[in-house]
Amino acid sequence: MQVATELDFLLIAVRNVLRSQRRLPEHLRTAMTGEDELKALRDLVEHFDDADGPAAETLRGMPHIEPGAVGYTGKEIWVGGNNGVPLSRIRVWAIRVWRSLADALIAAGIEPPTDLDRSMVEGDDDLPWPPIRLRYSWQIPQVPEEEWPTQQMPDGLAGLLAEKFRRIRARDPHD
Repeated sequence: MQVATELDFLLIAVRNVLRSQRRLPEHLRTAMTGEDELKALRDLVEHFDDADGPAAETLRGMPHIEPGAVGYTGKEIWVGGNNGVPLSRIRVWAIRVWRSLADALIAAGIEPPTDLDRSMVEGDDDLPWPPIRLRYSWQIPQVPEEEWPTQQMPDGLAGLLAEKFRRIRARDPHD
């Protein structure tokens, strides 16, 4: 149940990012292989009560996509089943969209925000948490790969791991 709910949230978030790109200048818009599949899956999630609607019809033309399915191995997760859209591709695309948005803001003379976890409510970050803070957030801190501890690894293992991850990232021919 939790995975299905999080998948629904992911599809809705991807669709919102796709919509937001329409506001960017044409030369700054990004593209991702699998956008049509993700849009159709999101439309099916939102219009679940219309089993024969446009989203269902679109997905019938995409036999490689399994609505509601999540494919996974030890190396990748796919939205829409094992032949769907890899999660790593969605993540890389979202980073490209953020860069394009930041470029558009800078070109318009606006400094893009750097602390994305900061509250948008004036003075909210100065309040104790909880109960009067208006925006709540929790996340696992991300540690850059360069800062990962490597002194406990046998000689050469860090290089092997870096090469393995490079190959995984290079395996997606679309990004």
